[in-house]
Amino acid sequence: MDAQQFLSEFGHIANASGGVARLRELILHLAVSGDLISFENPKDASPLLNSINRQKSEHVEKRKVIAEQSPPSRATIRVPAHWAVCRLGDLALTITGGGTPSKNNPNYWGGDIPWASVKDLKDFKYLYDTQDHITEDGLKNSSSNLIPAGRIIVCTRMGLGKVLINRVPVAINQDLKALELPVEVNTDFFLILYKTREVSGTGTTVSGIKQDKLLALPAALPPLEEQSRIVAKVDELMALCDLMEAQQQKRRILQNQLRQATLQAVAASQSPHELQESWQRLQANFGQLFSSPEDVVAFKGLILDLAVSGNLSNIEQRHDSTGEQLLEAIAQRRISWSQQAEEQEKKEAQTMLKKLRNQQLTLPEINIPTHWTWASLLQVAQVIIDCDHKTPKYADKGIHLIRTTDIREGNMRLGATKKVSQESYLLRSKRLTVVVNLFWPRFYTQARTFSLTHLVSDRHYIDAA
Repeated sequence: MDAQQFLSEFGHIANASGGVARLRELILHLAVSGDLISFENPKDASPLLNSINRQKSEHVEKRKVIAEQSPPSRATIRVPAHWAVCRLGDLALTITGGGTPSKNNPNYWGGDIPWASVKDLKDFKYLYDTQDHITEDGLKNSSSNLIPAGRIIVCTRMGLGKVLINRVPVAINQDLKALELPVEVNTDFFLILYKTREVSGTGTTVSGIKQDKLLALPAALPPLEEQSRIVAKVDELMALCDLMEAQQQKRRILQNQLRQATLQAVAASQSPHELQESWQRLQANFGQLFSSPEDVVAFKGLILDLAVSGNLSNIEQRHDSTGEQLLEAIAQRRISWSQQAEEQEKKEAQTMLKKLRNQQLTLPEINIPTHWTWASLLQVAQVIIDCDHKTPKYADKGIHLIRTTDIREGNMRLGATKKVSQESYLLRSKRLTVVVNLFWPRFYTQARTFSLTHLVSDRHYIDAA
């Protein structure tokens, strides 16, 4: 995509889901590819690299000077022909590491010297202060270094890719590096270039990148005047992205308010006619009300609320019995089970009957069809028990152990559950064995209100692990 095509598609891309964030990335990549500006009488940038190498050879801090890198193949980098293809380390004079004063010595902490760590590298361009500060003694008695203002601070561990410019002198810890740039490299341009590099690391627990690998990342250097023009164009387009983000946020707030009001109007309908009118308004504006997956969550909740309040179909003409009759049938079945069960099941059944006798109900003030009735979870379940509250020993394979983390949005997700052995399963099931039911638990857990229609009784087994 060239600059002209990019600008023509700018608005369309921005309005897509996550579009502004992708636009920002695209702007940076176009910038360091030479596609954001035009070139008139281009100058060869190679002399800039020669000047940087001379400065390195004359630099007073020899141990911090970055050695000249072997150049990458021009065929691997798509940039204008007059740009100088190089490595990232070729664009900086020196690199400085840091360290952490002993946390056990209070005399090293709470001083006047800002001390930067990964947590200070936020999503902004400049660093003016840090969360932690150290003293002169802390600086002298550690491997930390005081970095002069105007350096490029990059992260080499835990927060790879993070980068900013320090506006004040700061000390840094061991996870950061400070790069000193020559006058031939615009600091803001280097920031743009660095953000487009693939800074990937290795490590089993915390990802990090070695200094040599970081400095060997491929790069390209335009003439200094072009660097300034690129920075100005990027700033202009980023400001436009900021404006679009602000406008999108305002539209999003209005959309959320309108969607909430529309859903509430449907849910609060007092008659079939009122429900039909509210539903038609929702249907007519569906595309404007629901533009992202998270918007649909509230809509699903509305559907379930309508379902369990009898407003989804004309049920007045289809019932052969009442909820009271079904509730009584369930109660009789539970009593029969308590009389016929043996040993442990009989004990659990009697405990269940005792819970029901002691239960006190407060019925919701929500209208439901006249032949429905409200019921508690205890009333519609054959039995509800829990298990041993201790976490069992996990096994490599075996029987699924369902935990709270395995249940999301009303679904039981078995793809990444922990497993237990047959022995552990029998131990945790000693009070009662789980009986599979594929219908009503999901229906109940997804609805925010619940009334009894035509549900089968079931055992419910709650694992508290």
